[in-house]
Amino acid sequence: MLQLLFFIFFGLIVYAENETVLQIANAKSDKEIADCHFCNDEISPPCAVYLKPCNYAPYRCDHLWTGVDFLYWRVCEDGLSGTFGNVSIANTITSTKTTTTFFQTNKGIDFDWDPGFRVAVGLEFAPYSSEIGFYWTRFHQTTKTKEGPNRAHWQLHFDCVDGLYEYRFWYDGYLCIKPNSGLRYAQIHQHLNTNLFTLYTTPTAVTPITTEVRESQKFWSLGPLFGVQADWYLMCGLTLYGTFDGGILYGHFRTEHEDCDTSSTVATIHQCEGNSCACLGVIDLGFGFRYEVQYFTCKMGLEHHLYSDYNQIGGNGNLNLFGFFLGIELHY
Repeated sequence: MLQLLFFIFFGLIVYAENETVLQIANAKSDKEIADCHFCNDEISPPCAVYLKPCNYAPYRCDHLWTGVDFLYWRVCEDGLSGTFGNVSIANTITSTKTTTTFFQTNKGIDFDWDPGFRVAVGLEFAPYSSEIGFYWTRFHQTTKTKEGPNRAHWQLHFDCVDGLYEYRFWYDGYLCIKPNSGLRYAQIHQHLNTNLFTLYTTPTAVTPITTEVRESQKFWSLGPLFGVQADWYLMCGLTLYGTFDGGILYGHFRTEHEDCDTSSTVATIHQCEGNSCACLGVIDLGFGFRYEVQYFTCKMGLEHHLYSDYNQIGGNGNLNLFGFFLGIELHY
C-alpha cells in the first residue's frame, strides 16, 4: 500500500511538471509567460526558493480552491484492555475458611488500518497573504478480536469539521510561517460488543458463565483551534512542511451499558445510562511534501491526532488516530 501511494504521488508530480513545461513552451513571448502567472523577478512575491530563483512556482490571484485527501489511518485507544480477556473463578473450602481466587488475563482490541477521506474548500487571497478554508474529515473503523472462546466487536465513527483562517509570513523567500485559528466541530461515536466466557469452579461443580456486554459512547463537541504551519521550499514548486494544532473541545458524552450473565441456572441483567459534559484537549501533528503548479497541487505525508480522555467505557484513556495521507487540490 505504501509503495502504491509513493508511485501515485510522484506520478502526479511528473504529470504536473510536464504540463508546466508544455505551457511555457507554447508561450510565444515573455509577456505570455507572465500572463500565465509563473514567477519571475518582476511579478513574483517573495516566493523564490533557496539557492536559486523560482522560474515557475505558481503565483495566483484571489481564487477558490477545492481539495480531497485519501487517508489510511490506524486507531490506538487507551483503557480498553480491561474489557476483554480470560477470567476464571475458583472456590476452595478448608475446615476453617473459604478462599475465592480470581484469575484474569486482559487483552487489548486488535486495531487495524482502514481508509478514510477529507474534503476541503477555501478561498486564497493574493499575493500569498491569507486564506480561509473549511475541512471535513470522515473515518470509520470496525475490528473484531477473539481470544479462545471470547469475542469482541468494536466500531468507531469519527467526523470532524474545521473552519480556519490562515495568515502567511515570508522569510528570505524560501520559508513561510502560517499561523491559523478557527473552530472545530467533532462527533465521535464508538461501540463495543463482547461475549466473554468465565469458568466458575467449586469443590463440587464446575459452572460455565457466559457474559454478553453491549457498550456505546457518543460524543458531540465544539471548540477553538489554534495552530501553525511551516513551509520550506526545497526547489521550484516542491515544499517540505510541518503542522501543529491544538485546541479545547467543549462537548457532551452519552454512554450506555448493558450486560447479561448467564449460567445453567441463573441469568443476571444489568443496564445503565450516563450523560455528562466534558472538555477534551486536542493535538494535531503532521508533516509531508507538497508539489504545486499553477492550477494543481499534490501532497503526501504523515499525521497524528490526539483526543485526551476520550474513552469513557471500560477505563478512561486517550484516543489516537494516525497514519498516512495522499491528496490533491485544484485552484480555479
